[in-house]
Amino acid sequence: MKYFLFWDIENPILVNFIEEYFKECGFETKTFPFDHFIIDINDIDNKIKIITKLNSIISNDDNIVPLSKSDAYYIDENYRYKTEFSTNELLWAIENGFAFVDKVVDENEKKIKNNNNLVCWIHVKSDGKSLNLYTLPEFRGKGIALKVNAKLTLSIIEKNIMPLCSTAYDNTISNSLIEKLGFKYSYSMEIIVI
Repeated sequence: MKYFLFWDIENPILVNFIEEYFKECGFETKTFPFDHFIIDINDIDNKIKIITKLNSIISNDDNIVPLSKSDAYYIDENYRYKTEFSTNELLWAIENGFAFVDKVVDENEKKIKNNNNLVCWIHVKSDGKSLNLYTLPEFRGKGIALKVNAKLTLSIIEKNIMPLCSTAYDNTISNSLIEKLGFKYSYSMEIIVI
């Protein structure tokens, strides 16, 4: 085992205790602060407002489609944070409608380095709040990630599930993106890697 994670620790006293304990045992520890965001769909007026906003962001973009199983295998092969569960997480998300992709369909734009024509993809992990979003570097800054994330968020709301999201506290790009979708800050937490 290369590393062990303590995930979602909200209590700073517990974070310090775990860090100190494992340091005393001779392990190296790293702590990563994350912020947790939520969209409250229990307030019907807010839910309707968010759905309207998400639909306007997507605005009938036909390139945003559900991920396929063949997409999942490509993504998993190239996934930076791969674990032994990555493929199963992707397949679970696909089967449950929690995975979307933007694909280039215009032959003039086919400058993509993968056979699946994937530009940007997102899926929810089975914990319900880890969103894995990736956009090819040459397609960043064009609003594609916002649209793909909006499609996923809309799918979650349509299933009457409360959308949750966690991002690194200093990831200003991701934090800005999810706030545009209507997510609101909920609380901070720590992840400890040993």
